[in-house]
Amino acid sequence: MHTSDLVTIPTDKTNSTTVIPIVNYEDMVRTHLANSATPITHSKLQEIYTSAEKFLQETKLNLSHDEFLFLEESLKSCLIPTPQLLVKNHKPFDKNGHYPTHLVIPATNYTATFLKIAYSALKALLDKN
Repeated sequence: MHTSDLVTIPTDKTNSTTVIPIVNYEDMVRTHLANSATPITHSKLQEIYTSAEKFLQETKLNLSHDEFLFLEESLKSCLIPTPQLLVKNHKPFDKNGHYPTHLVIPATNYTATFLKIAYSALKALLDKN
């Protein structure tokens, strides 16, 4: 296999890809993380997981059996998504001659599970009142 110092990055809106040096990619990701990431400890992640698991058990009665199993399985997977850098090639170049970029967290099954649990809880509250 041939090694390369280039990486392919998906674009934001134009449904294409662009190729940049890995060094630039790493710098862009580090810049985004330094500007907007919030570090979280392992114990805090465990606390959030325990809280979500407890909440899921409490809302069990408001879910169908299949919904409950899906949410439970997704929550137990603990698959935290990897941030993805997207290039905004529909925007003008920045001062360094690069297109602007942004870092996104894909809504995988694991992260979407929290939204589905919240939706179910809100729906149950509204149906109750």
